[in-house]
Amino acid sequence: MNPPFENRQAETHFKHAVTQGPDKIACIAPNNLSESFKAYLIELGATVEQLPENSFSTAFNRTNVNTCLITWSK
Repeated sequence: MNPPFENRQAETHFKHAVTQGPDKIACIAPNNLSESFKAYLIELGATVEQLPENSFSTAFNRTNVNTCLITWSK
C-alpha cells in the first residue's frame, strides 16, 4: 500500500489495514513515524526498512520525502 503521507495518515491506514484480516501487508510510509506507532509496529512484529534518500524524487508523482518500507505478516 502507498497511503497518503500527510498528517500521519500512513499510520492510520496501516492500522486499519491490519484490522481487515490480510495475511501480509507491505506499506510505503514517511520516515518520521511517531514513537507510539513505532511501538505498535514492534508489538505487532512488523519490520521497518529505511529506503534510500529521495527514492521517489523521479516518480510520476514526485516527492522528496524520505520513506521506509513497513512489512508485516501473520
